[in-house]
Parts: sequence; C-alpha cells; structure tokens
Amino acid sequence: MLETFRPLIDAGAELDLSDANAATAELVRRFDPTGHEAQSLNAELRQLLEEGKIAASWLCAGDG
Repeated sequence: MLETFRPLIDAGAELDLSDANAATAELVRRFDPTGHEAQSLNAELRQLLEEGKIAASWLCAGDG
C-alpha cells in the first residue's frame, strides 16, 4: 500500500515549508493535482477506501 502513496511522498520530499504559498506552488509543480498521475492516484485511493484498507475520517478532517 505504501507504493500507492509514493508519488505524494516523493513530491513532498525536501519541500521547504517555511513559505506556505511557495511550498504549495512547488508541490503543484511537482505533482499536478489535475494531471494524469493525480487522477490515477485518486482512483487507487478510492479503491482502497471501498475495500476498507484506508479510513475516510482523515479526508473530512477540515469539515469540523
């Protein structure tokens, strides 16, 4: 399952978080959320969620 998250782990590796806006821009550059790789990852994550292999609670953490 770790390999599923590998693209995100790699994209965030050594990301300078001292400037949130710059970090966000760099992360988008490294892993385009609208790109094919992100769409594939989303499909894999949905499958894992449906299989009960990952929890959904972290997906809604900002909902209050």
